[in-house]
Amino acid sequence: MRQQLAQQPVDDEPMERRSEVRLRAMLDSAGIGISELNQRSGRREWSASFREILGLPINHSDQPGLLRSLIHPRDVERVEQAFRLALQPQSGGHFDEIFRVQTPKGFRLVRMAGKVFFAGETPTHSTSSLQDLTALAHRLSTIGLDEFEKDDAGIVGRALIAARGFLNWSVRELALAAEVSESTVRRLEDEAQSVGVSAEIAADVRMALERAGIVFSRIDGHIAVYARAPASLETVGT
Repeated sequence: MRQQLAQQPVDDEPMERRSEVRLRAMLDSAGIGISELNQRSGRREWSASFREILGLPINHSDQPGLLRSLIHPRDVERVEQAFRLALQPQSGGHFDEIFRVQTPKGFRLVRMAGKVFFAGETPTHSTSSLQDLTALAHRLSTIGLDEFEKDDAGIVGRALIAARGFLNWSVRELALAAEVSESTVRRLEDEAQSVGVSAEIAADVRMALERAGIVFSRIDGHIAVYARAPASLETVGT
């Protein structure tokens, strides 16, 4: 018996560490990027897939603020707010956001989800995953570019109806949220009549939808309309 035990190989690497390495390898092979950030030292690590999704070379250094610089300007404030909330112990440390990033091939739609860990009330480190949702957004809900002349335009026609449908809002509920009349909402939903609505009022309607969790993204010549999961970051994952 002693001889059998002596012949068994000794594995100095803890099982938990081996499992972690295997999991990271599986996620990387599936195209899901992984980011680790030490909140105390500021040291960060990005996996190869994380860099690839962002359109960065594999050996690109992970400078502080780099991720923030790649986020679409319209999404920066929302993402940073979610990151800051995750740093509060009462939030549970969870964050889950969908946003656009600028890559050499154009804007991509990504989902970043993760968790901040605490020692008492102090955040110590965070880990997060990054997924490229661009292709999925195309398949699920693409709206013609002719309904969006520019990024700060209002929402009209099918895009407005789809966004309202995601929230299960009536025309009245959207009108109240945007502080406009119900007839204005109906005119915006009818493309032929929407031209008579001012750009400022149309933008108010769009912002009301965005405040309620709707996100509009221009991706490869189309507009994707989707509902953002509720937030539950220049610090976490940047």
